[in-house]
Amino acid sequence: MENHIHWMVPGRVIVMTVTGKLGAAALSGTLSTLYEKTEHEGIAPVHMIVDVSAKTGIAPDFYNMENIKKLFQPPSNPAILGWTVTIDPSPQKVVLMLANMTAQVAKRRIQVVSTMEEALALLNEKDPSLRLAQST
Repeated sequence: MENHIHWMVPGRVIVMTVTGKLGAAALSGTLSTLYEKTEHEGIAPVHMIVDVSAKTGIAPDFYNMENIKKLFQPPSNPAILGWTVTIDPSPQKVVLMLANMTAQVAKRRIQVVSTMEEALALLNEKDPSLRLAQST
């Protein structure tokens, strides 16, 4: 699994792109980096777009609830977090379930959408100050 992190809007919207097999062990370091960048460079609320549309499958360790709880521990300053939008054009039921459970347990605002355009539209709706460009 390869991951890439970049700011779409410096300090406000950060994007993590995941390719290959989605797994808890492989995501651990990337999420730590993501949270670190969010805390040190972000301006609250920082919204995250997690694009898993290029994933090739899901590793067995991703189905382990203990691994998922460790993965989605909030950063040291959870107040900085805005919305987390996951892009997955064909989400498996387990991914939707995990998103819902994580949102409830971690008191996070999480939404799964099918495309980047939907992600941008959602963030524009939830935080009009962003004015993210959408292709038409």
